[in-house]
Amino acid sequence: MADERERLRAFFAARPREESPSDSEDDDAELELVRQARLARQDAARLSDQQVAQLAASAEAAVAEGALMEGVAAYTRALELDPNHVGLLAARAAVCARLNLHQAALHDGELIVRLMPHWHHGHALCGMALYCLAQYAPAVRAYRRALEFSAASAAGEGVRLALEDARAKADAELRRAALRADVPTLLRLVQDGELAEGLDRRCAVELEAADAEHGFTPLILAAAAGRRGSVEVLLRARANVEAADRFGKTALCWAAAQGDEAMVAALLAHGAEPRAADQSGWDSLMAACHGGHVKVATVLSQRADLARAAADGSTCLHVAAEGGRVEVVRLLLRLRADAAAADRKGRRALELALRGASAAHAQVAELLRPLTPAAAAAPRRSVPAAIFVVAVAAGVLLALV
Repeated sequence: MADERERLRAFFAARPREESPSDSEDDDAELELVRQARLARQDAARLSDQQVAQLAASAEAAVAEGALMEGVAAYTRALELDPNHVGLLAARAAVCARLNLHQAALHDGELIVRLMPHWHHGHALCGMALYCLAQYAPAVRAYRRALEFSAASAAGEGVRLALEDARAKADAELRRAALRADVPTLLRLVQDGELAEGLDRRCAVELEAADAEHGFTPLILAAAAGRRGSVEVLLRARANVEAADRFGKTALCWAAAQGDEAMVAALLAHGAEPRAADQSGWDSLMAACHGGHVKVATVLSQRADLARAAADGSTCLHVAAEGGRVEVVRLLLRLRADAAAADRKGRRALELALRGASAAHAQVAELLRPLTPAAAAAPRRSVPAAIFVVAVAAGVLLALV
C-alpha cells in the first residue's frame, strides 16, 4: 500500500502543473481517489473473470449433456463479458459446427484469425466451416494457412489430410464448372481472392488437376465438350495447353475434332502444338480431317505435315477418304497429299473410299481415281468371292479330267 502511494505521489509530482496554494492534504485526497478507482476496476475485472469462468463451466456442462444450444447461449454470454477470449470463440465455433451452424462457426473462426493470426486453430476452424458450406477453394486457402503454423505440431497431419480433401473437392468443382461452361464459377475459382482478413490469397485450385478415370484436365474437358467460354477463361488463367489425357489427346486435338474454329484459333494463339500426336499417332489435323471440318483443316494444314502417318500407317487423306469427306479430300489434294501412299495393310485412300456406300464416298473415289496407281484403282474382291472363283475353277478342271 505504501509503495503504491509513493508511486502515485511521484507520478503527480512529475506532472507539469501551475503553481497553486494546494497543500499536501489535497494531494493525499487526490491520490486516494485514484487508488480507489483502480481498486474498483480490479474488483470489477476479477468479478468479470469469475463470471466468465462460471459461464464457460456452465456451457461445458450443457454440451456434455447434449444441450448444445444451451451451451452456445452460455458461451455467448461469456463472450459478451470478454469479447476477445479466443478460447471461448473456439469452443463456441466447435459447438456451432456440431449443430450445422457453419456460418456462425465461420464467423468465430474469422474473429480468432483477426485476434491471433498465427494460431493454426483459427485458420483450421475457418477451413472446416467453409468446407461444410461447400466453399472448397476458400477452404483450401484456410487449411493451407493452418498448415503453415502447424506443420511441426501434432495437429499438422490432421490439417494436411483436411487440406488434401478440400483440394480434391475444389479441383472437382473446377472440372464441373468447365464442363458446364459456368463462367462465373470458373472465374471465382481461378482468380486469387480472400474470404476474410488473414486468409490466403493464392489460387486454391490446381488448373492441371486431371480426373482419375480419363486424365481430363479442366481445359481438355472443356475442349472435348465444346465449351468455348470455359476454354477462354482457362487459357487466360494460363492452363497448360500441352497437357494430354490418358489417350494422349491434347485440348487442340479435341477442339479440332469438334470443328470449333474459334477454339482452335485461341489454343493456337496460346501456343498449342498442332503436330502433337495421341497414342495412336493421330494429330489435330487428322482429327479435323476425320470430322470433315475443312476450315479447321485448312488452318492446321499450314502448320502440320501432310505426309506423316499414324501408327497404322494411315494419313490424313486415308481418314478423309474413309469418312467420305469430299471437301477435305479436295483440300488435301490441292495441297498435294500423296494419293499413292498406303497404310500398313497396303490400302490406299481410294480403296477406303470404294468401301463406302454413300454418294459422298463415290465423289471421293472419283477425285482419287486419276491420282491412284492402276493396281489400286479397282476394288479388291472380297474373300468369299475369291473362294467361289477358285471353287468354280477347280470344278471345271475336274470336269475336263
